[in-house]
Amino acid sequence: MDSFEEILQDYLLMLDVEKGLSQNTIDGYQVDLRQFGSWLKEEGEDFSAIDQLTLHRYNTHLGKSYKPASIARKITALKGFLDYLTENGLLTQTLSVEDHTKKPDHLPNVLSLEQMNAMIAAVPTRNLAGKRDKAILELLYATGMRVSELTALTLDRYYPDEQFVRVIGKGSKERLVPFGRCARDAVDRYLQARAAAHVQPSDYVFLSSHQKKMSRQAVWKIVKKYAHAAGIPFEVTPHTIRHTFATHLLENGVDLRAIQDMLGHHTDLRPPRLQGHRKAIPQAAPAFAWRMTCHGRLSSCKIRGNVIILRKGI
Repeated sequence: MDSFEEILQDYLLMLDVEKGLSQNTIDGYQVDLRQFGSWLKEEGEDFSAIDQLTLHRYNTHLGKSYKPASIARKITALKGFLDYLTENGLLTQTLSVEDHTKKPDHLPNVLSLEQMNAMIAAVPTRNLAGKRDKAILELLYATGMRVSELTALTLDRYYPDEQFVRVIGKGSKERLVPFGRCARDAVDRYLQARAAAHVQPSDYVFLSSHQKKMSRQAVWKIVKKYAHAAGIPFEVTPHTIRHTFATHLLENGVDLRAIQDMLGHHTDLRPPRLQGHRKAIPQAAPAFAWRMTCHGRLSSCKIRGNVIILRKGI
């Protein structure tokens, strides 16, 4: 049998090529499964001889060191790997691993409109970093993008005149999400300031202070920094803003299916085209209409069948 690392790399390649999982997901699985391999080595276990008792002991080991949410993620990674080993004849018996921990049952925090506005208002915009930070908060709230989608956003997928972005989501699926004038103005001011500062040209919309692509960790720090500055009494993450985006739309009468599509939860639909632009947009979109302004922070659009009509001046 090949070494654990060789088999792991074959499995990760399969997840990329055949399953189409995002690189972030694959990287997470790699970390979790290498941890399992290191534990086997420490325990003196031969990878080819693992059995149900081995998995029970590993489950117990995880329970002593990790929180329920982390255990659930590691178990998910291990289940898929075990299935792959069985399907490819690398294990002589079918094994299963169960997560016996109970994740806490709680709803994610949601920012009020006043709290969201306070976070954005807390950003000083006297320098380039401040303009960037405000643009990040505005665009996160205006689109509900995942932090990985925001950091991967390139200039050729940002349409300020039409007020929408083409987002590359999980599994490299694309979707089109509109945004309001506040996000447009904030991003444009940042890009103009960046050009005036003679920053090295880049394809990415948001750059770090070192003129590189922004990291997810950097965006997390930005969100936490201004949540604290705004006096918000609970932990705020980029996902909190994503959840806030969806909640505010739902509370204002937007159809749930429309919200799911903007979040990237539905993809099996025809690509729309931008009316008046005569340009094909490789994006999945249903027939829905929605309107939500929140003082210009969320946009207004209507999708009829396969044609997107974007309303300006909202």
